[in-house]
Amino acid sequence: MGFVADFDATNNILRVTFEDHLTDAIAFDCSKSIKKWAASHPPAHVIVDLSKVTKYDVSPEAIRQLAMNPQSAPTLVVVAPTANAYGMSRMYQLLTEGTRPNQDVVRTMDEAYSLLQVKSPEFGPVNWAKTG
Repeated sequence: MGFVADFDATNNILRVTFEDHLTDAIAFDCSKSIKKWAASHPPAHVIVDLSKVTKYDVSPEAIRQLAMNPQSAPTLVVVAPTANAYGMSRMYQLLTEGTRPNQDVVRTMDEAYSLLQVKSPEFGPVNWAKTG
């Protein structure tokens, strides 16, 4: 699948962690899965964690297409420790800042938790098969 998701019900946070080689196809698949999940859950904050990505192959065109899709999360925080992932995440943020102002790009998970004012998150797995 290329990503795993977990949910902290107490703090209403969906965390999506990408692993290994991140491509356009995986990014689009994840976006589709999140939308399907969000349709059957209350709006949640979303953390996208890119810290386990070993090869980042998401094209600028894919970033533009993803930026045009509506977002259901009140807050999006992207954890992007590497220069390439950080730069592409900032591009996404800039493309959407007029319609989605509650987005941030940070370097560490601790920064993401601090932005969301979360001290002790308790995540459990998301079963994508049971969504929507």
